[in-house]
Amino acid sequence: MSVAAPVSAATVAVIAVPEQEPAQAAVAAARPVCAADRHLVVLASFPFRLGTPALVAWLFPGNLLLGFKLVNLAACLLSTVLLTLWLRRFLENPWLRLALIAAYLTQWHAPLRFTAHYAAYTDPWLFV
Repeated sequence: MSVAAPVSAATVAVIAVPEQEPAQAAVAAARPVCAADRHLVVLASFPFRLGTPALVAWLFPGNLLLGFKLVNLAACLLSTVLLTLWLRRFLENPWLRLALIAAYLTQWHAPLRFTAHYAAYTDPWLFV
């Protein structure tokens, strides 16, 4: 497998993530009133997308925002690697593959960039 996809994802993450301001509604929605409510707050906020919030609540019960960021970044990395493998099957030109992967990673609503802006984003696993 080519190292272009993980290197591209890491480069975009290093450049874009520190520049993005988190949405305040996401920060407020991910803070439970008390420790016993933390799972209910996450699950009640996203009634139609239970997979990502449930995974975050199970893996990171103490810090939900960090959990969302890490789970979503893992989804972005996995989707980028899978896109690279899929493009490798159909495109012979490595520069064209790299350009398409860069376009996928740098669009404004891409999972990698939007996760930094809206931490409680539940859609990156839809790309996998």
